[in-house]
Amino acid sequence: MTTNTDPVRQRMAAADPAAVDAEPPSGLLDHAALLDLIIERNGEMERVTSSKRSTVLWRRPVVVAVGFAMLILLVIGVPILLGGGSGGNEAPVATEPTTPPTTVATEPTTPPMVESWQQGTEVMSSAIGLYDMTRFGSQLVAVGFDIGDDNARPNGAIFASDDGVAWTRLAEEDPALNLGAVQIAAVTDGGPGLVAVGRGCEDETQGCTPYATAWTSTDGTSWFRTAHDPVAFGDLVTETTSMNDVLADDGGTLVAVGLFQDWLVDDAGVEQSVTTFPAVWLSSDGVSWERTLIGEGFEQTVDAFLNGLPTTPMQAVARSPDGSFVAVGAMLDKNDKSTAAVWTSTDGSAWDRVDPTSPAFGPGTDMVDITWGENGFMAVGTFGNSEAGIWQSPDGTTWTRVDTATQPFDSITYLTSVAALNTGYVTAGPHIIEAGSLTLWTSPNGENWTRVHVIQMEDSYASKIVVVDGGIALAGGFRPTDGFQAAVWLGPRLDPNTP
Repeated sequence: MTTNTDPVRQRMAAADPAAVDAEPPSGLLDHAALLDLIIERNGEMERVTSSKRSTVLWRRPVVVAVGFAMLILLVIGVPILLGGGSGGNEAPVATEPTTPPTTVATEPTTPPMVESWQQGTEVMSSAIGLYDMTRFGSQLVAVGFDIGDDNARPNGAIFASDDGVAWTRLAEEDPALNLGAVQIAAVTDGGPGLVAVGRGCEDETQGCTPYATAWTSTDGTSWFRTAHDPVAFGDLVTETTSMNDVLADDGGTLVAVGLFQDWLVDDAGVEQSVTTFPAVWLSSDGVSWERTLIGEGFEQTVDAFLNGLPTTPMQAVARSPDGSFVAVGAMLDKNDKSTAAVWTSTDGSAWDRVDPTSPAFGPGTDMVDITWGENGFMAVGTFGNSEAGIWQSPDGTTWTRVDTATQPFDSITYLTSVAALNTGYVTAGPHIIEAGSLTLWTSPNGENWTRVHVIQMEDSYASKIVVVDGGIALAGGFRPTDGFQAAVWLGPRLDPNTP
């Protein structure tokens, strides 16, 4: 079998325009329907005809930006369909280590107690969306993207704050964040200071194919970008990859989760099918990474992949005090329906999938975030796109789905973030695919939930909850009169026992 010497350009040129009239399938939304939904909610935007294979997708709740002749969709899917090939499970592989530059870290200040809810400064209007946020000492660091000077390629956007209200954009002109395409999905305190993961490509041409990428920094002001390694991150012809979340264990080992895809192409270089595997990468420094493929993947024809929002394994990862790792996401079942999926590991290297036939899961379910708290693991997402999805487990192996139909989630059916409080948990929604106002709920035990705060902004959405010393920080966005905008809201401490 042979492949085109320039497969990305050939496949983009041969692709049909994205269909706009198809009805969304049950469960996950159709590509074109989702695209039209975002454009409709963005008001003044016009539909731009583009290759189906050039559509950019993320599952984390972010937003759309339109350039003069290109539309970038960054909502709730998986890496763009710009590879081809075939393959199977492989032994763990590693990149060659390199040395990142160092900078001097600044001493963070302690934030005061928060008395009431307030929105952070407007500096974030330059970023279209936020994916993630983390504590870094006593500071907050948020990561996201903007559409870049050419209105076609996303740049990485890094923000830092001492108090959650006054924010500063960092490293805006750093080539590591704006050369080619940069889509940062997650950030954590680890490595030399901060480690961010996602995908990107350094090629400035239109045929740029993103691959799993990591960025490291001592303090957020200067970043080092991992170079492409075809062994660890895919060859970009028959293999594509994406990192979706990352954390560091007590020993400093970084664990990143995401997906690996094998593309089967014909002699003309046209994709026939794609097999998607959950994937994990390990690193001691955020620069040199080892990849492990876990268990079995699922195969789809290219038409099936394009006609429905792709299912994404391993969206998020959490760790318990005893060192156990649990990753959550979704897989396709035997009927090609998206089904919530969970994997466990004792060391971050060897992983086992939790029994997919568990009654806690089922068609139309999807987990997008997970945390550990005093009552065990708590995961959130959606149940059939008709009910808010909440699951709990004492050990990561045995799971129970919480009945949310009779609880005050109203029309919000897609929760996007969950965090542990001193006692109990807090979760937030909606996802950007739902119209509504950003809302928080708390629970003392993970089973009984109370709505505690609503941010009265139409078309607002949640990305990440972070518990800080002075209260709660919530990253997300909203739609002002001129399109979507990123934002962080800061609120007081939440006590589920006294909502």
